[in-house]
Amino acid sequence: MPQSADIIETKIFAKPGHFGNPKISPDGERVVYRQQLGGKSYLTVAVLYGDAKKRIAIPENVDLRWYRWAGNNKILFGVSAVVDTSRASAGTRGCMSRM
Repeated sequence: MPQSADIIETKIFAKPGHFGNPKISPDGERVVYRQQLGGKSYLTVAVLYGDAKKRIAIPENVDLRWYRWAGNNKILFGVSAVVDTSRASAGTRGCMSRM
C-alpha cells in the first residue's frame, strides 16, 4: 500500500489484457473495468494493491451498456441484447431488443 491513500501507482494499470473505462471504488481500494482476454469480454473487479480479481463473462450476444459503483462493495450495470425472433413462432419475423 502506498504512503498516501490518495496516490494510486500507475503500474497497476499496466498489467496484461486490454481494458477500458476503469472506475475506482469510492474508498480507493478496488477498480472495475471492461476487459478483453482471449477474444472474450469481461467485467473485472480487481483489488488495487494486490492480485485478487473477479471476472464476470459477458456473453457474445450481450452489450454491456454501463457500470458504476454503488458504494464500496456493489456494482450496478446495464446490459442489452438483440434477440432473433424469426424462429419464435411461424409467421413472426424481426429482432427484439431487451434492456
